[in-house]
Amino acid sequence: MSENVVEFVQALGEAGVAALTDVKSFIRADEILDIDMTPLVRTGPSFTAQVLGTDVWVVRFELVVDEGKTVADRLNVHCTCPVPRVWCKHAVAVALQMMRHPEWPLTAKLVGEAEEEYEFDSTRRYDDVVVDTKDVVTSTLETMSKRDLVDVINALRHENPLAEPTVTKYVLPFSSQPLPAMEAVQHEMKFAKFLFDVAYTEEKVEEAAHNLEYAGNVICSHADATDFQNDKLKLLCALESLIFDAIAWTHHITYPVDSVVVALEKLYQHHVLIAHDTQPPTQLLVDWIVDVFLAPGGYLRPHLADYAKLLEDEDLDVIITKAHECAPRHPENVLPLEIDVALLRNNMHEVKRLCGEYGNYDALLFFYQRNGMDLGAEKLVAAALDNADPVELTPDLLYASAAKYFGADGTRMYHRYWFEKDVSLENFLDYIRLPDMDFADVMFVLQSVEEAATNPDYMLLAAAYFKLFDVGFTLITTTSPSTSMAAHFAEHVGLAYDPEWAFGVIFAHIREQMSQALAQENMAATRATVNWLMGRMMALKKTAQEATGSLDSDVEWGLQVGALKSEFGSHPVVKEVFTEWGL
Repeated sequence: MSENVVEFVQALGEAGVAALTDVKSFIRADEILDIDMTPLVRTGPSFTAQVLGTDVWVVRFELVVDEGKTVADRLNVHCTCPVPRVWCKHAVAVALQMMRHPEWPLTAKLVGEAEEEYEFDSTRRYDDVVVDTKDVVTSTLETMSKRDLVDVINALRHENPLAEPTVTKYVLPFSSQPLPAMEAVQHEMKFAKFLFDVAYTEEKVEEAAHNLEYAGNVICSHADATDFQNDKLKLLCALESLIFDAIAWTHHITYPVDSVVVALEKLYQHHVLIAHDTQPPTQLLVDWIVDVFLAPGGYLRPHLADYAKLLEDEDLDVIITKAHECAPRHPENVLPLEIDVALLRNNMHEVKRLCGEYGNYDALLFFYQRNGMDLGAEKLVAAALDNADPVELTPDLLYASAAKYFGADGTRMYHRYWFEKDVSLENFLDYIRLPDMDFADVMFVLQSVEEAATNPDYMLLAAAYFKLFDVGFTLITTTSPSTSMAAHFAEHVGLAYDPEWAFGVIFAHIREQMSQALAQENMAATRATVNWLMGRMMALKKTAQEATGSLDSDVEWGLQVGALKSEFGSHPVVKEVFTEWGL
């Protein structure tokens, strides 16, 4: 192996560097190659360069000779940016520059490894006047741009290369020394990935979620324990990396991920707290906000208001512009972010317009409530409860708001809204179960929904709930309800009035279920269904006794069971199950 670090890096090749870093860093490095990069200093085994990005970063490559070896075969890579990855985009960019322009690293000042650090005095004497150069620098900085300052620093480094370590120490926004806590953080992040990789059961998903939350707590505790803003910022970036990785891992899990969503929300709250404590560079915060809003899966819903104190108004425009650049083919994905910006600016008309475009008016309701506009909020909720109106609110918010603005009537309005919107027996049952409802009220609503009004199952369900035997009996004998709903009415109402008729209706449904069970090819499934039906028949016997208050119904029950056995008893599964039940 070469003992020249420049040759070592060039020998890796672009493919070698790509294998050492993640795809995102490699792509972003290629995008920043046109920014200002300055080779600072080189020795045989080390090379240091400066990258001017959102701030001034220093990248250092150093060959390492492991214990027991005489030749360096390993490369240490370090960048002063807060990204916890070894090969960040700045390090990759410097490496690519070294490969694509071989003469570029050779322009760095070549110094001997044993040369001592250049020392300087902070004061100068002009005759009898002593001037503190720190005061001069302070006053000068007030009139210099960042570019001017970097030019001066670079000139100083080239003029006095031995002063490079001291200059770097005082001008860099981040410490060049690795953060001791980062090793523990990276260990937890690796373990979190392992647990997500093996999350093949619901229990494993729960375990992965628990560990994800623990890893976030580790990062937060280290951030609380340090007083150095630079270290806090590195931990903040590590937390961001963990959140985005967890979102990607979760996207491939086939089991319910509610516990992971809860853990991600807690990690997000950690991020908000640490961000306010560190006040990161605006560009880093903008990148985080855009990336987390556009993250796939919808597992994490951030709120721009959580970072409002860290952003200027013009930063909000930058966020929207960057979001559209990142999702050019899906502008609808940027709408929630645009709505958040409009809320921050307290622009009611823009919030209303964007909500209409988005198809959800939660933000407008929040705007009304935040600004004490109760009349507007009430009208909006009323519109959302009207299926003929395009206004929509999320179900939980609509339910709570209906109760808030309209009381008990609001709850009835909500359940009627859902029944009309999604016509189903389940939603109809939710409506008729409400307090102070009667059959006439239910029929009035039922007749207004054509799909339900023409289906006798809905009226039969209401008759069963209000225990109206005459209504249900007439429906079953004069119309064609489903056998399952007819059996439901017969069991819950009919047995108390006419057991013989009720058993006939119920066992008609059981025969239908038995026929379907025996038509299955899977014998295990067939046996399970037949066994379940047998248990249901035995339970019916007891139900009839309780409904009639006597054992007289046992005779009719026995006749129905006997008829069923005669019809299906020749099937081996039915015969076996009947024997097991002692019939």
